Amino acid sequence: MAQLDSIQKIRRIQDPNFVKTNYILQIHIHYAEEIEPSSVYSEVHWRNYRVVFWVNPSDQYETGASRGYPKFIWEQLFNIPLINVVTSEPKFLSLEVMRIGGNPGPSRGYIVVGRAKVALPKVPGIKECQRVGLVRFVDGQTVGEGHIIISLTMIQVNFHWRDSLFH
Repeated sequence: MAQLDSIQKIRRIQDPNFVKTNYILQIHIHYAEEIEPSSVYSEVHWRNYRVVFWVNPSDQYETGASRGYPKFIWEQLFNIPLINVVTSEPKFLSLEVMRIGGNPGPSRGYIVVGRAKVALPKVPGIKECQRVGLVRFVDGQTVGEGHIIISLTMIQVNFHWRDSLFH
């Protein structure tokens, strides 16, 4: 295993695309639609939902609660620092839409009602708006259900940007 790691390091050193860059991922969570649709869940009228998302699983972010039906609006903007990103390696944003309150779920009282994984933009400075399909697990099977509308922008920052953020 150690030899494989050293081979990968050598390839990275020789790869002209191996560049580490600092970015801010600006994510705008707009709204979600068609989550727990009344055609399937006739008992659903008004529920609270929030979005939990991350690039690195140890750094999770979440929106405030949105109450409504059938459209759930957040309109919240977040800036996620991404340090030493290898530009030639793909990165992904993971999203989970969670129902809060009501029936308790397995963690924090939330029930995941939809999830998605989205590739981060490859071109810095260009805002990408997306309508992302969500999937959920129903009786052991993956089912497509609902969408979340988001905007993503990768903003390249200079080498010392972290000092200015935390001081």
